[in-house]
Amino acid sequence: MNLKTRITKIEKAMMPSGGFCCCRDVKKTEIWLADLGEDSDTSEPWFEGESVADCCAKCRQPIEKQVIVLQGVDHTTKDRFPAEWEAEN
Repeated sequence: MNLKTRITKIEKAMMPSGGFCCCRDVKKTEIWLADLGEDSDTSEPWFEGESVADCCAKCRQPIEKQVIVLQGVDHTTKDRFPAEWEAEN
């Protein structure tokens, strides 16, 4: 058994049972932005940046996507969205 075969065997043993991609250099996070300020047209988040692929090009396993939503607020947000504000605190 050579070194490459041993490394492959160890990597397969370390894979989580979920069957998702474990490659380190694969993008897995999407960023969405939402503007909750007074002068915004809508409070719906919009996509920003590059989308994450469904499957990894290296290992051909599905990618477990992570989503980050950044919400911009101002001094009027607490008064305009009271239910959402109370749900967070």
